[in-house]
Order: sequence, then structure tokens, then C-alpha cells
Amino acid sequence: MTAERYDLAVMLGEVPDSRLVARALPAHRFLTVAAPAYLQKHGALETPQDLEQHICLRYVMANSGQFRPWTFSRNGQHYSHFPIGPLASDHATVLLALAEGGQGLLQAPYYVVAAALDAGRLLPVLIDYESIGAPLAVVYEKTRQASVRTQLAVEFLLSLGRSLERS
Repeated sequence: MTAERYDLAVMLGEVPDSRLVARALPAHRFLTVAAPAYLQKHGALETPQDLEQHICLRYVMANSGQFRPWTFSRNGQHYSHFPIGPLASDHATVLLALAEGGQGLLQAPYYVVAAALDAGRLLPVLIDYESIGAPLAVVYEKTRQASVRTQLAVEFLLSLGRSLERS
């Protein structure tokens, strides 16, 4: 981080560098959603296995080019689904627009789909299943004394994470 001249970063996934101080942010919650018109045309889902019969909008992870698998858990049981379908993007806003247009199912962080859910443009599916994303952390180097500005930024991000978790 020093070479890039960053004071702190938000890291997705496990923090591999022991030279970093990592302050955990709440994990982001994913929801699986569809437009009412899509569900009317293709039917409701009851289990993650039902996804095999549906069009799933695929998120391409920009750093690896891989498709993000959809994960679900319920009563200690874990399920993974590798979405299939003709539509994919590395931009959540593109996938959101496709889902709102009835082009398929989408699994995305709650904060991405919240407004569309509130407006009724999307409906949650598989609500009996939980989907939690990879760990998030605010990180900064141990060897550098954190400035007041960095400390305030860390506390702001932790507070913001807690408020999003309650949403």
C-alpha cells in the first residue's frame, strides 16, 4: 500500500498480508431477485436447485474474469449454483437493469437491489435461504502510524457498514 501511496483500503476476501491491520466490516448480504413479469412467465422458485430451469444473469468478476457462483445456506446446509444463461456483465447496474426488464434472475448485494425492491420493480425469491458475501475489511499498514484522518475514515466506514447491515 505504501508504494501506491494509499493510507487505507477496503479489501474483499481474506486479508493475506500480516503486515496489515484489518478491521472487519459486516459481510454484505446477497439477495436473489426477479421482476414480477419474469416470475409470472417462468414461475416461482422453491429451492436453489430450481435455478437450473431458469435464466440467471451472471456477474463476471473483473479481477479474474470468472463468473461469481451463487451461494445459499439454510439450516446449516450450504448450496452453490454456477449460473448459466446468455447474459453476463461485470457491471452491477447493467445486470440490475436486465433483471428489472424481466430478462432473468439476479443475485446481488442488498444495497444494489434495495431501491428496485422498495419500488416493486423486483421481488425477492428463495427468501428462506441466506446468501452472505465474502468478508470485507478496512485495512492499513501496521508499520505506519495511522493519522487522525485515517482513523476517522476507518471509523466512518465501520459505522457505515453497521448502518447498511441493519437495512
